[in-house]
Amino acid sequence: MKKKKFLSIFITLLMIFSPMFFLSMKAHAAGDDEVYTVILKSGKGTGSDVIITSTDSGALAKSEASAKSNQFFVENNATYFCTPLSAPKTFQAPTGNKYSFSGWVSENGEFLHDEDVKMNDCDNNTLVLTALWNDSFFKLAASDTIEIKSQGYTDFTYTLENLHLGKTDLGNGNELIVDNVELEFTSGTLEIDGKTIPYMVCPTYGNPGKKAISEKFTEDDIGKEFKMSIYISEEDYKKIQPGIHKTTLTLNCTGIYTCHPYSSENPDGHSPNYIFETKKFRGNTVTLTLPLTLIASYSSTDENVSTPDANNSEVAEKVGSPKTGDSANAIPLVMMVTISILGFTVAINCKNKKRKLWH
Repeated sequence: MKKKKFLSIFITLLMIFSPMFFLSMKAHAAGDDEVYTVILKSGKGTGSDVIITSTDSGALAKSEASAKSNQFFVENNATYFCTPLSAPKTFQAPTGNKYSFSGWVSENGEFLHDEDVKMNDCDNNTLVLTALWNDSFFKLAASDTIEIKSQGYTDFTYTLENLHLGKTDLGNGNELIVDNVELEFTSGTLEIDGKTIPYMVCPTYGNPGKKAISEKFTEDDIGKEFKMSIYISEEDYKKIQPGIHKTTLTLNCTGIYTCHPYSSENPDGHSPNYIFETKKFRGNTVTLTLPLTLIASYSSTDENVSTPDANNSEVAEKVGSPKTGDSANAIPLVMMVTISILGFTVAINCKNKKRKLWH
């Protein structure tokens, strides 16, 4: 009887909740019926179109906060796409000049760089983006050999050998004009006697880190020398065997270009005025190689012991022990003081005894 009663209750509950379950499944499925597509074109560069859909594996992020470049996300019942910060690896820049990827232009002429596009507003749920290329570039030269003599900071000098601040053609008289460039140096490692010694980069007298940004440069700075620093911690420096070590310092440096838009006076319907805040894009990367000499002269046995030299004799006199000659002269003086004290004590005692006898 108990089994029959349990079975009847279970069937009743199943009949009640199963419609709700299927309704929720249907509602969930209805929200997933829309498929959104993004088509990336190489523009003046070369390379086949890249197609990204919202149903691709890993294409849909869990939230806006977790969404990365090339991903979709849902916010307030709308689907958005995060525009890529760089061109696909299959795209090649235009030949003949040193070009860098600088952003995207949509079919309606809108410049996009690190923006979220609402896919619900796109025709047929499809967004077409064409790569834009900028002809800005820079070139560096090593000025001197770096010589490292201790842990901590070591300055080095480089020359801005060449710099071209170009522009991006947005079509119909509209352009994206580059104003200046900052150089982003990246930390790395030194190979010394089979050991890998990490170093960090930093602006001169700045804080060391994984990356270091230079000041802003324009074409007026071509031919000038500038300083940066590398930093080796005490712990890593002590891993190096004492002696003279010769190696090379290889620094990767990426140009971060700042640009502003220029709009034609009479844009047509396909080329609206480009009104947006100042933009930045990451351009070409160059490698700066400098010869390096590292002199490790510390000693693990006496690194904390300091021996004053002749120039520090005055300091030694102030904080050290008395000299040998002074010590010899001090012995008679101590004896004389001791005898005087004993004599004074004996005299007092004798005087007290005399007073007792008279009384």
